[in-house]
Amino acid sequence: MEDSGAAAHTASSGRQSPSHQHEFPAGFRFLPTAVEILKYYLPNVASGLALPYDGGFEEMDIYRHDPDQLPIDISDGHSRWAFFIVFTAMPDEDDHGNVRSTPHGLWKLQRPDRPVKDDDGRVIGYKRSFAFYYKKAHCRFARTGWRMNEYRLSRKFYRSKDDSKISRCVACKIYILMEDRAKTYRNHK
Repeated sequence: MEDSGAAAHTASSGRQSPSHQHEFPAGFRFLPTAVEILKYYLPNVASGLALPYDGGFEEMDIYRHDPDQLPIDISDGHSRWAFFIVFTAMPDEDDHGNVRSTPHGLWKLQRPDRPVKDDDGRVIGYKRSFAFYYKKAHCRFARTGWRMNEYRLSRKFYRSKDDSKISRCVACKIYILMEDRAKTYRNHK
């Protein structure tokens, strides 16, 4: 069975993608683990190479949008998430801020860096978790059900001619918690 949403495409960065269609069984969901993201996807993006499966990530500046404006379909109440490749302005591996601003809110750090290790026990990258807060009146914020996991490569493990590209390239998984899906969908009808 051919998944129409899984067609290979060329990302906006100009990376070369395979020209064939991917075939997946019914019920296929793109849901890579932290190790898979840091071992098979982000190193390719940072090096300008094609991704093993290019249909799973969208390259965009997610911080120009609130999470409910991103291309994530939550309308049917089932589990939904989306993966994004983001090139940040963060210059140093140790200088990643705790807040990511959007037009009407912010992503606030919930869980700091946790090392992600490969099968040999080497740290290949880091994962951190954020929650989204909408701005309210009088400089107050309201926490929402939107969550984000951010993955970045370890510069110590991945050596490159362009270390700045490795430290600026992150992958983000954005999703909404189950109890907030119906409420969010009703508010956008």
